[in-house]
Amino acid sequence: MAKKTEKNILKVNSNKPLEKIETSANDDQEPINEKHQAEPIAEAIDKLALRASDICFSAITFIASAEKWQIDQLKKHSKEVNRYGNLIESDDDTIRASALKHLLKSLYKFNRIKKSEVVRTLEIGHFLSLFSAFDAYTGELLSAIYNKNHDLFKGINRSLTISEMLKYENIEDVKTIILQNEIENFRRKSYVEQFESLESRFSINLKKFSKWPEFVECSQRRNLLTHCDGLVSDQYVQICTKEGCKFDPPIKPGTKLGLSPEYLINSCHLIIEVALKLGQTLWRVQFDSELDKADDHLHTTQYDFLIRDDLELALMAGEFACGLPKHSGETIKTIMLINYVIACKFTGDNDKANKLLDSKDWGPLCSDFKLAVAILKDNYTEAASIMKKIGQHGEYVNEQAYHEWPMLNNFRESKEFQDAYNEIYGYQFVKELKRSANKVKDESKKQIEIFEKAFKGEPKVECSATGSGLTF
Repeated sequence: MAKKTEKNILKVNSNKPLEKIETSANDDQEPINEKHQAEPIAEAIDKLALRASDICFSAITFIASAEKWQIDQLKKHSKEVNRYGNLIESDDDTIRASALKHLLKSLYKFNRIKKSEVVRTLEIGHFLSLFSAFDAYTGELLSAIYNKNHDLFKGINRSLTISEMLKYENIEDVKTIILQNEIENFRRKSYVEQFESLESRFSINLKKFSKWPEFVECSQRRNLLTHCDGLVSDQYVQICTKEGCKFDPPIKPGTKLGLSPEYLINSCHLIIEVALKLGQTLWRVQFDSELDKADDHLHTTQYDFLIRDDLELALMAGEFACGLPKHSGETIKTIMLINYVIACKFTGDNDKANKLLDSKDWGPLCSDFKLAVAILKDNYTEAASIMKKIGQHGEYVNEQAYHEWPMLNNFRESKEFQDAYNEIYGYQFVKELKRSANKVKDESKKQIEIFEKAFKGEPKVECSATGSGLTF
């Protein structure tokens, strides 16, 4: 479920009376997190989440392609070795000479590809890029926090000489260079030390979450892959064990660690989780007056995960949102709960979903929330009745919501929904959906033309078989 906005993706100030939505389903929809880009903490979190998702997609796509390429090449050159191996026994001197030449070449290529670690190289490259993104994120997060609260500069233990001060035109330039140096010093620390530094700096416990040991192991594996080609060290075992990691079976120094596709994908999700929880926690602690902004960003992030079918991340965000000690209002807290229930239901945990729904008294709330409960409890007859009661516009619900909200994914296919929709709007849902699809089709053509124009004339990268060392 989403909060309403000017363009109706469900955004409303939870501290103000709810207003009726007067937008049309024909309005262009803004990107889900576009409105947060002016808020630097939200922007830092969103940027990290997007980059980690891109790394995950890239890893899945290109590592699978590399695996297929390697297998295909091995099969190809194996056949050639077999073929030319038979031909070198020919009585024809010309055929035998040609076969010998090609056999030696095929043997070289086969052995070269057999030894190739192109898949491992891609795995490590993507994994290190993930931590590169996280390092950039922590710098942007600290920068955002310090620039929002200049009193924090008083806690930076850094002095400048008069000659150094005179290099800058004003005090803001001095603050900028001091903060840059502080962030660089912060990044030089281990990830465990970074969190300890943040805990000391902001007087808050940041390591008490279930995935902390997993994050530590992931960061220590990053160090092994960067400096030791993945060979386990005593330091790796000691640090991981100290921070709560349990190895089953026990791991010994000298073992070579790799990166399975599952581990790589889980790492991407882990980094998103750590970034979201870290950013949101510091935002709420340092800027209590911006609780409404933090809530709005968190609920929008939940909704974004649901729209993208990132259900594991939606579960994580929902559990975190509903477990927070304080919210800016009951309305946004209820919306977060509904989005959490959606994630539970979509992942097959109906018992958890129903338990969450039953934990709240929905009686005093508006019909829009009661519609959500009816849908999530699969009571489609009641849901259709509530739809008719709401009419064309509710506190949150309008026609665009019926087209977009993930909560209605299954309900939309039912006869109850389609009959109710037809009665409310005077035309069939399927016909309106087709009209929307045609609009998207036209817009996609324009977007494709823009991309084609942007990339037109870009030089194509080609590797010759001679001298490049890139073609096997």
